[in-house]
Amino acid sequence: MSSLAPQSSAADKAVDPLDAALRRIAELEEQALTHRVTLDNLHLHKAELLAQNDELRQAQANLEAARLRHQALFDFSPVAHFLVSVNGMILKTNREAARLIGIDAQALYGFHMPNLTGDSQQRVAMLNFLEALRDGEPPSPLALGLFHRDGGQTRVQLHGSRSGGHNETSLLLTAVALYPRTGETAAVVENERLLGSTVFEQCAQPLLITDAALHVIRCNPAFLRFSGYAPREVLGHLLEAVIADELEEATAWLMWRSLQDQGHWEGIARLRKRNGERHELPVRVDAVAAQDERVTHYVCSLECLSPG
Repeated sequence: MSSLAPQSSAADKAVDPLDAALRRIAELEEQALTHRVTLDNLHLHKAELLAQNDELRQAQANLEAARLRHQALFDFSPVAHFLVSVNGMILKTNREAARLIGIDAQALYGFHMPNLTGDSQQRVAMLNFLEALRDGEPPSPLALGLFHRDGGQTRVQLHGSRSGGHNETSLLLTAVALYPRTGETAAVVENERLLGSTVFEQCAQPLLITDAALHVIRCNPAFLRFSGYAPREVLGHLLEAVIADELEEATAWLMWRSLQDQGHWEGIARLRKRNGERHELPVRVDAVAAQDERVTHYVCSLECLSPG
């Protein structure tokens, strides 16, 4: 009996290296599986980062397009805009503001806005107006006179708002003329004649008329028949929202610039009828100017369409 014990111990020792090797193989296989899972996760994470990077680039492109469009809306707005500091120093003006004052926009930079008013009483009123805006308490519109370079004055109603968040350091002032300028009355009468003419009402081609800011103010029966919309569903909306269900930001920007630079724009719009049908159709937009060459309206025609 005692002679068998050493033999059993030797057999056990002979098996131990094999067990150790098998255990090591199992450990390596488990590590390899863990590494594969980690590698797969890294690939997935890389794909997610690439997708996020693409989304970020697209968001940046959309933001830039929106910034350019906002810049165009500011620069070419038919209403005078003044961007000023909280102390009333002019930081930027648009074309209409420069025209209202008769001074180039660059020359107005750094000018103290209250000094454009008619007298000391109005200057104090504007300073109080600016102070209320700065303190976050939008004041009621302020009526006052703004000097023109030729020595005259333009009576305006001044509106104001903060141009950004709570900590924004600039204010946006909008000056709306309270009476027509010289040479404008005849043009207004002519435009009213155009808007109410039987030619517009009876035209078989769908037509829209907008104000200078491209808000729809008239639509003829042919457009209503074709689109299926009621007037209340069209009037007051931006032209691009009415004529195109999916007008891209870049296309809207090109349309606006073409209207400002050339007075007209032609393109393809994807109009969605009230019943949900979508139609690609040629569109032309033309500016209507007053006697002083200032744009007052736009006429939009939807071409090659049956009025039914």
